[in-house]
Amino acid sequence: MKKRTRLLSILLLTVLLLSACGGRAAVTPAEKPEKEPVESHIDEIKQSPENTQLPTSEPEPEPEPEPEPEPEPEPVPEPEPAKPAQSTQPAQPTQPTQPAGSTSNAPKKRGSYSYYVKVNVQANTVTVYTADGDGYYTVPVRAMVCSTGTATPTSGTYSLPGNRWEWKGLFGDVFGQYATHITGNILFHSVPYTRKGDKNSLEYWEFDKLGTAASMGCIRMQVVDTKWIYDNMFSIQAVEFYKDSDPGPLGKPSAPKISGNEQCRGWDPTDPDGSNPWNNQPTTLVVDDFVGMTQDVAVERAKGAGLLPETVSAAGDMPKGTVIGQSLAPGTTVDFGSTIVLTVSSGQPPETEDEQPDAAEPEPSETDPEGEDEAPAAEETPETPATPEEPVQPEEPAQP
Repeated sequence: MKKRTRLLSILLLTVLLLSACGGRAAVTPAEKPEKEPVESHIDEIKQSPENTQLPTSEPEPEPEPEPEPEPEPEPVPEPEPAKPAQSTQPAQPTQPTQPAGSTSNAPKKRGSYSYYVKVNVQANTVTVYTADGDGYYTVPVRAMVCSTGTATPTSGTYSLPGNRWEWKGLFGDVFGQYATHITGNILFHSVPYTRKGDKNSLEYWEFDKLGTAASMGCIRMQVVDTKWIYDNMFSIQAVEFYKDSDPGPLGKPSAPKISGNEQCRGWDPTDPDGSNPWNNQPTTLVVDDFVGMTQDVAVERAKGAGLLPETVSAAGDMPKGTVIGQSLAPGTTVDFGSTIVLTVSSGQPPETEDEQPDAAEPEPSETDPEGEDEAPAAEETPETPATPEEPVQPEEPAQP
């Protein structure tokens, strides 16, 4: 209907226009509007402005991409890296929270524990630490000599499980006194005894090895030290293993050598038991004179006196096996268990004493040809006619 009304309105307009120009012109244009293509052409004209308006409005927002540079806040990340740099700086002051003079890996005290134990597997020492004013275990209070072994942990920190025994069976049908469990089959314990409960059955030859690697893996110590661990087990926060050539801040204590004292060597000299025979023994001895004794006799007397004898062989005029020297002078006062080196004759007195002057005589003969004035000196020594033959010998090896 709308189209028809539009067509009628158009026809009326054309008729009026033609009527203004003449009747014939009005008739001919009246026929033309009957064609539909005109209608479609008019429709297209109407639609086209609608389309032209849309593009005119759309290109106008094109400047909107200009705000795209708004992502220029990219310079903002530049101050951002500066901020973390500032955040790292305040993190540094946290380090001085540890006490001055403490190591960076000093453990922190926890709860009511009083001690922290470190076992140096390389130096065979045990050092006990207590906490400083800031709560770090940096104060050494006790050092102990020990013997570790191939199965001893070389690193790691362990909390004590809480197991301890006054006597504990060990590998090899031996027993340890005051044993404290650390981890697995690793224990603190004394040097082994051959009989459980018998303090006079100590393996004294193993006691003399304290300070060296001698165990299967446990930490052997003197009884006075294993008893301290045993008594303070619940006050020990942890046991740490490590390897270092430096024995520790308190150094490496020494253990006495007891093999030489046949009367007392069955006991650990540090055992606090009142029956310990070491309590009634002097701690020092006077060195005897062993020169002139046979090796066997000197060694036995040195052991009986409380010394640890070692022998070395040397050439001498005395019969073979005779002591011709000693490292500790007779009459010297030394500790029980001190080592004495006995020099024993090999029974081979020097035989080259007479040959040495003969070998020196050819030297002037070599100088004789250098000057005619020395020739008469050579005439004074015709006493040894065999000597001219000897200078010929050194020439023979020179021939090949």
